[in-house]
Amino acid sequence: ELDAFDKPYELVLMSSITVRDLAREINDLIADHRSKVEGGIGVRIEGRLVHVDEPIDKELRRLVESFLNSSNRVMLTGMKEAAKALGLDVTFFFKKESTFTKGVTALDGSDPNLAAYCQKARIWADMLNSVRNDMEHNFWSLPRVRYKIEQGRVVMIEPEIMGRPVSNFTNFVKDRMLCFVEEICAHGLQGRMPETISVTEIPVQQRAVERAERFRLCTSGGGMPLWKIEYHETTFDET
Repeated sequence: ELDAFDKPYELVLMSSITVRDLAREINDLIADHRSKVEGGIGVRIEGRLVHVDEPIDKELRRLVESFLNSSNRVMLTGMKEAAKALGLDVTFFFKKESTFTKGVTALDGSDPNLAAYCQKARIWADMLNSVRNDMEHNFWSLPRVRYKIEQGRVVMIEPEIMGRPVSNFTNFVKDRMLCFVEEICAHGLQGRMPETISVTEIPVQQRAVERAERFRLCTSGGGMPLWKIEYHETTFDET
């Protein structure tokens, strides 16, 4: 019955791994460059000018563009199809604001928990979609890294995306997206289970280190608290 879920879930999983890895690469590139620059390695001060021997602008832009494109594949291709295969009618989530508003209002009548979740998740999804559209249609590209001189040494200033330092933005989007993928899929699978079977969430401190499973099957009336989809600000690794 869930065979149709396999292909979109595989796409979501592989694209999500790519998003996670790209966010890590972006963070590592920035951290390494900052360490070198602020340690005086490969950087010179000449009067009021700063000369950097190995700028990272080209590589950072490439990674950010790849991050945005991979994130787009997760949301607009993978998750749209994965949700559909699980019987979740959330196509409105990926539409313009007026369609979203009508869709989430209708969903509130049949699945209020999912409707509330989508309402809050839409905020970061709009941020991602806005930047991705600007890159594709308005020739947006990541600004250059800037440098300033403070007390005789060079300080690196990260470029920003929507008012956030690029490493902060990519970490934020990565965490929100990974949680979205996991929780939407878990909610959809939970809804396809027999009435006597459901899902419980294992507390973080009780998860086995060698197999850190978040969810476990349980009987609906067996005394275990049943998991329900609920938006949160906790990072993916802390969830």
